[in-house]
Amino acid sequence: MKDEQRLLIALGLSVLFLFAWQAMFPPPSPAPGNGQSPASAEPATATTRSIAESEPVAQVAAPSTTPPAVAPVTTALPASGTLPVLTIAGDRFEAEFHGDTVAHWRLLGYRVDLEPGAPLVDLCEREPDPCLRIGFAGLGPPATAEAIDGQPALRLVWPVGSGELFARVHAQSLSRAKVTFGSRGVPDGTRFEPVVEMAHHYAPDFSRYVFTGLRLRRGGEIESIRGNDLEAEHRWEGSFDWVMWDDKYFARAILPDDASAELQIRVRNLPDSGDDKRGRAWLTISAAPQVLRAGHEGLFEFTVFGGAKELDQLRRIGREMRSSVDFGWTAFIARPMLALMHLFHRVTGNYGWAIILLTILIKMALYPLTAKSYRSMRAMSKLKPKMEEIQKKYKEDPQRLQQEMMNLYRTEKVNPLGGCLPMLLQIPIFFALYNVLLVSIELRHAPFLLWVHDLAAPDTLATLALFGHAIPVRILPLIMGVTMFLQQKMTPTTVDPAQQKIFMLMPVMFTVLFYGFPSGLVLYWLTNNVMTIAQQWLIARQAAD
Repeated sequence: MKDEQRLLIALGLSVLFLFAWQAMFPPPSPAPGNGQSPASAEPATATTRSIAESEPVAQVAAPSTTPPAVAPVTTALPASGTLPVLTIAGDRFEAEFHGDTVAHWRLLGYRVDLEPGAPLVDLCEREPDPCLRIGFAGLGPPATAEAIDGQPALRLVWPVGSGELFARVHAQSLSRAKVTFGSRGVPDGTRFEPVVEMAHHYAPDFSRYVFTGLRLRRGGEIESIRGNDLEAEHRWEGSFDWVMWDDKYFARAILPDDASAELQIRVRNLPDSGDDKRGRAWLTISAAPQVLRAGHEGLFEFTVFGGAKELDQLRRIGREMRSSVDFGWTAFIARPMLALMHLFHRVTGNYGWAIILLTILIKMALYPLTAKSYRSMRAMSKLKPKMEEIQKKYKEDPQRLQQEMMNLYRTEKVNPLGGCLPMLLQIPIFFALYNVLLVSIELRHAPFLLWVHDLAAPDTLATLALFGHAIPVRILPLIMGVTMFLQQKMTPTTVDPAQQKIFMLMPVMFTVLFYGFPSGLVLYWLTNNVMTIAQQWLIARQAAD
């Protein structure tokens, strides 16, 4: 078998292997790391009341002229009791507060599926432990919770002596809410330590190609820890741009309004809990504690983000929030590719046509290389009789055989690997588009034509019941397999009939592989095949003239 055929088969099998490995061997949940302390290794009770149990902190500390040293948060915020249920709404969300705890954070414009009347996406649906809770370290639930007249805002109050600590939550644009912690008329020596808590549920066997877990940005760098890789406890101290529970399409994040403010961050992990075996982790973010003097008021502000990871929305928020949309090693291709898709979508109003136009643009850009590759393969095909003669003559001397083959290539000015260059360039483009379709919220539930209702999911025309199993009927992968077969038939080759049969299995293997891929990705590969067939026909016609 020649080098060209070996490389073609290796490239095709590499694509198959990468995706098959992910499907068959998801990464195992790692054991807790060595960095856990004895306290953090102890099992914790799964309740909605707290993240970690500890001794209560007094509401009023002894008078002091200087703030105490920063200490890790050791208490959590208790449940809210019987406070009223209040709802605030922004332009893209509505949040339902049960006292100091958010019970529902619904995203306007996003539904859980394509069924008519499907409920809105609720970021708190899987996060009851809590989804979001705000308050002060060492204090219980607020005494009062009230709506602020005429504003999409509410106010929570904790009485302290003759004064009060309070938290004001005000809905804003871009799926954000401003949380202002303050004090009024509190006694001398009152401890002021605002706290925000968020729980997260993650699937231990989630795909390695989709990140779900914790992200935080500080010093211009992003740290990411998958849910599967969370140890029993993590702690950070210092200034941060944001801290986020990240998912495939949606995220919940905390942004201190003062990016230079000192924060304490603690994450505790309880893997494999509940009937669905999802891991659970609690995030606690605390501002540096202060001891207030009489007549002085404390003030600290967070911004809470809970919404879709739309690149435009994240860009407008700033602080490089858009970097949470992770395209992996293909980001340098995926980001401009997504920008072009948005441009084509603005022209066509349909992301399916946008993918087709993007594919045509890519094929046109690669046409010079494709033409050169095809001519190289045709030249190799014409050399087949001479190659067979050399193989027959030097079959007992492999070293001489290789030498004579290379002399033949030089004499005829043929590059045996020239036909593989376009395929090499297609691989990063393929994976970049795969990542775009996998994590871009813009393509979620985006329809194309007829039965293709969601470009981010496999297309399903119907479902057949065979031998007790539901078998989906998907048309795009079948059409793609046919076009790949035609492309193989049109491609010049120097392999013998036995090896040719191996090549003809490739369309079948790719059809099986693509059967479970997002329809947008199949549409790209189908369009790519059609364009390749058209280009090969054009190049062959030009060569014949």
